Amino acid sequence: MCDEIDHLEDANTLLYELPRARANGHITGATVGVLGVGTDDTIRQTLSPTVTDTPMETESSVSPSDPAAL
Repeated sequence: MCDEIDHLEDANTLLYELPRARANGHITGATVGVLGVGTDDTIRQTLSPTVTDTPMETESSVSPSDPAAL
């Protein structure tokens, strides 16, 4: 899980490489998935097409909550 993913300087590299780590030979004993959490819902517009056409991409939005609701 990557919290505040919208604050990364180069989210494209991280989001491209992590899901492909096994296929690229960087790891052998695990399968990697990425869950990115952020508050800027426009981050998708800044990502490269090679990142956004990754299989199984799903976007979810939640309403802001106050501390009492949590």
